[in-house]
Amino acid sequence: AVNNGKTKEFIEVLNALSLSGKKLTILVAADNEKVFLAARNIPNIYVVEARSASTYDLLDCEVLLFEKAAIALLSDSLMVKS
Repeated sequence: AVNNGKTKEFIEVLNALSLSGKKLTILVAADNEKVFLAARNIPNIYVVEARSASTYDLLDCEVLLFEKAAIALLSDSLMVKS
């Protein structure tokens, strides 16, 4: 978890998960400013709100990480309404 929005802390989390250097998309449930701030200076890391995630966002990465709450939002946005 990124508690203070610091890039250094975010890099430590990536290293702990063996994700350093990978093209990574992170889906967040809401506008998570701390995650956006921590990830913005790292190449190939993209933070996207689950509600606005496109197919391209989901497929154009090596690793896709979800916040727990983002899974339900993504599922709801992908459901076909009839």
